[in-house]
Amino acid sequence: MERLIKGDSVSTRRKRKTTSMMEEKKKQKKKLTSSSSLPYDLLVMIVARVPRSYYRTLSLVSKSFRSMVVSPELYKVRSLLGLTETCLYVCLRFGFSCYKWYTLSKKSSGGYVLARVLMLDDDSPRMLGLYYSDLVAVGSDIYNIGVADKNKTMPTSGVSILDCKTHRW
Repeated sequence: MERLIKGDSVSTRRKRKTTSMMEEKKKQKKKLTSSSSLPYDLLVMIVARVPRSYYRTLSLVSKSFRSMVVSPELYKVRSLLGLTETCLYVCLRFGFSCYKWYTLSKKSSGGYVLARVLMLDDDSPRMLGLYYSDLVAVGSDIYNIGVADKNKTMPTSGVSILDCKTHRW
């Protein structure tokens, strides 16, 4: 009788072990098919080779891709690979205080379109009352010189800088 119990417990242990091994393999397979299983540095190297005109679409994939396409690391890699692209930024004013930034982007079907640039801090309290006085581009930065406040009648002597790599002021 003791042997039967021992045999039973051994087969039960084997079943548990086999089941847990199968579950572990399934988890590993899931990880491999997920983009998050790739190291971040490898993903940056892959995305760096994608034309910038596709970044808007890539940013819709996930939050991690959204933050990657505006990360300084991505632009460092693009620069090292010689894959930088020139880009035209346009600031349009709608109403009295609503400014929207656009970039001239190539369409996959040919031609160009003004694509909305989502600034990461567009809606911050610091930016809501901001007017643009004199905009000057130097390299990948756009300088807003003499920042005007909608509550003041005279421009101030302040300067704000838009980093076009990260879309942050």
